[in-house]
Amino acid sequence: MYISHRAPAKMAAKFRRLLPLVALPGSASLGAVYAAEAVKKEETDCGCGKKKKTVGISELPIYDQPTDLEQYTYIEEDVGFLRQHVSKVRQAVWTGLDKMEGTRVYVVDKYRIAEKKTTDGLEYVQSEEGFFPRLGVITLSGLTGLVLGARGGLIKKAVYSTTLAGAAAFLCYPNLYTSVTNYSVSCY
Repeated sequence: MYISHRAPAKMAAKFRRLLPLVALPGSASLGAVYAAEAVKKEETDCGCGKKKKTVGISELPIYDQPTDLEQYTYIEEDVGFLRQHVSKVRQAVWTGLDKMEGTRVYVVDKYRIAEKKTTDGLEYVQSEEGFFPRLGVITLSGLTGLVLGARGGLIKKAVYSTTLAGAAAFLCYPNLYTSVTNYSVSCY
C-alpha cells in the first residue's frame, strides 16, 4: 500500500478549514460561562482604580414586568361599497378557480392512467408471441365496424368494417402493414 508524502499536509489543510467551525461554538459557550461568573460579583475592579457595581441578570431591562398595560379595543373598519363588491367577486372567482384546479388534477390523473393502460395493451398486442390477442383485436374492430354501419346500406357496412379492421391491423402489425402498403402502391 502506497502512502503519499503529501497526505499529512492534506490532512492539516482540512483540519485548518474545520477548526473555525468547531472552535466557534466552543468559544461562545466559554464566553457565556465567563459572563455568568462576572454577574455573581457585587463589585468589580476595572483596573483603573475605581470600583464598579455590576448589574444582576434579573435587573436587566428586558426582564422588567410591564407596569402600565395599555388596553386595546378592536374597531372594525368601514368597508366601502366598491371594496365590498370587489371582495365578493374575488371570493367567487377564487372558489371557481379552486374547483377548476381540482377538476384539472382529476382529469390529468385519469388521462395518465388511460394512457399507461393503452400503451401497455398496445405493447402486449405488438409483442411477437401474441398471435391470438392480435387476431381478437382485428376481429373485434371489424365487428365494431359492422355494428356502426348497421343503419346504412351494404357499402357503409363494408367501409366501416374494412376501415376499422385495417386500422387495427396497422396497430398490431405496423412493419408488415407498411411493407404491404408500399408494395401495393408501387404496383400502380
